[in-house]
Amino acid sequence: MHVADDLKSGVNKDLYADLQGSLQRITDHPLFNGVQVLEALDISADSSASVEPFSEDTWRRVKAGAIAKGFKPTYTAGGNIFWIDPYLSLVPGIPVNRKSILKLQSSSFKTPQLAFEKRRAVHVGILEGEEVLNMRGKLRLLSPDEELYAFIFQLDNVLASEPGEPELEQWLALAKSWTKTVELVPSLTDIYWRCINLREDIGTSFDVFYRSCIQRAYEVIQFKLDYERRSPNDVLSAAGVYQKWVADFSKHETSGGELSKALILIRV
Repeated sequence: MHVADDLKSGVNKDLYADLQGSLQRITDHPLFNGVQVLEALDISADSSASVEPFSEDTWRRVKAGAIAKGFKPTYTAGGNIFWIDPYLSLVPGIPVNRKSILKLQSSSFKTPQLAFEKRRAVHVGILEGEEVLNMRGKLRLLSPDEELYAFIFQLDNVLASEPGEPELEQWLALAKSWTKTVELVPSLTDIYWRCINLREDIGTSFDVFYRSCIQRAYEVIQFKLDYERRSPNDVLSAAGVYQKWVADFSKHETSGGELSKALILIRV
């Protein structure tokens, strides 16, 4: 199903209206005109690319090798984030959480430097016989779409603030050097379920790796002990631990690790 069918009456009609407006303003900008079909950046001294750009020839060889060994073909390479169709909903009819998008804008895309650090590889789904470079602007996004929306909305905000040319070039370089994992998927039904499972995988990883309250308490205690070993004349109170923790997290631009004063008062 294409989101265009859902624009005027669906649960996300306001979101998609805003998305259309943002994309129109982005592509109206001279630097981003035609951005949907621009080539991916090579790795070079003046680009932000960290992986080689997508190659159809390499993809064909990857597919052949994986299939021969009985594996699912996947290929990770650089690409343009705007090759993805932002209006194609592979799991339609589900309300998108705007608060999640806003949080991503502030935690991951506040500056081009932060975006370079925080952006995650996205997965796109390809059917047999399709060629990625012939689908620029129409690729199917398998990964959760909130990150794509957050980048688009933040870029719109950036353009509205009229930054200098160097910063705009940084944002364009980011868009053209996004790491993509291309997956060969047997059918549209399999694509639907792959989208659902990818989102679940992220949630499972969060549950597995995120600190429990007890783990965080031990982490805070260790943080206090380490600090006082380095600065033996400075014994931190509970309030001091909280202030030092928050200051250090802010300094290192970490989006996680929010800590309540109540937790520190109980545990320290």
